[in-house]
Amino acid sequence: MNLAKEMNLDWRICSRARLSRDARFDGKFFIGVRTSRVYCRPICPAPTAMEKNVRYFPTAAAAAEASFRPCLRCRPECSPGTPAWAGTQSTVSRALRLIGEYGLAEGGVEVLAERLGVGSRHLRRLFLRHLGATPRAVAQTRRLHFAKKLIDETRLPMIQVALVSGFGCVRRFNADIRKTYHRTPTQIRALARQTVSQPENHYLFRLNFRPPYNWPAMLSFLAARATPGVEMVEQGRYRRSISVRGVDGWFEISPDPGHDALAVRVQFGDPQSLFFIIERIRAMFDLNADWAAIVRSLRSDPALAARVQTNPGLRVPGCWNSFELATRAILGQQITVPGATALAGRLVRAFGEPFTSSSGLTHLFRRLRLSPRPIFRVLD
Repeated sequence: MNLAKEMNLDWRICSRARLSRDARFDGKFFIGVRTSRVYCRPICPAPTAMEKNVRYFPTAAAAAEASFRPCLRCRPECSPGTPAWAGTQSTVSRALRLIGEYGLAEGGVEVLAERLGVGSRHLRRLFLRHLGATPRAVAQTRRLHFAKKLIDETRLPMIQVALVSGFGCVRRFNADIRKTYHRTPTQIRALARQTVSQPENHYLFRLNFRPPYNWPAMLSFLAARATPGVEMVEQGRYRRSISVRGVDGWFEISPDPGHDALAVRVQFGDPQSLFFIIERIRAMFDLNADWAAIVRSLRSDPALAARVQTNPGLRVPGCWNSFELATRAILGQQITVPGATALAGRLVRAFGEPFTSSSGLTHLFRRLRLSPRPIFRVLD
């Protein structure tokens, strides 16, 4: 059965996007080349294969399940999030979020299915129907992609890369990388030709998106609502303090000139949390959004059509975590944005945790231990 038809991919549209290397389709589908057994992004700079020699897949995991390996030139691990993952029914979407945060390390598919309230066989059927791959294959592809990203973009020792990306042991990591990429991890790192060495516990990542992306609008929104001491916007960059699993750090994000991507600099002492941090940043800055699909919907509304035309690439700003978002929502009731921002700063200074770093940030917005009476004193 033709997987492209089964997964509602129009091969004609895929073919035009592939031939034109249209960046708007980056991450929407993947191209398997039968002659080389490699799967690529639509923007791959390699010589264009003949149509009869290609297959189209809705996800990288589906291509991997069909025995294609990732391209070393276009790096499928760097593509924006696949819309197929975000647009499926709620059970699959929830499963993908759990796999993204925890993988399948805690009990495998059976435990994942139990958390979702369905049987494991039914969950596998849903994944195959919507994504063309099993939950285990999706988790394995994500693990391999993140390992490849760490090999290319960091100087972490291979032992740490193996553990951070979710492999149980270095031997399994080496075997899977060699099987998937036909090269050892050391050979892949040599191909990356890194020229800049980051300080210890500092990591630099490039997070791709489908253009256009209205960075000035996103930055303006965040600047007006930046919690003093926790967030900072200056010189076209956004910076904030973070805390994950009891470890503190910060990240800074800015446009990456010449690429459809944002450059993210992360300072964090526990590399095992990097995958979670990167996924949270992608969600916070709405990097997986499909502007072409958004604009088709919004143009049908007479009140929004003109705004969409004059402000291409608008995204929905997110927040670091749900507790912080709920707190800001409560503070923002019936007062101005500057007033709510000032109250958030006073709340953090009174009940937050001090944070010391070279980033200029002074507090963490976490584990605020509140009781009604002192809150009223601070907010009065």
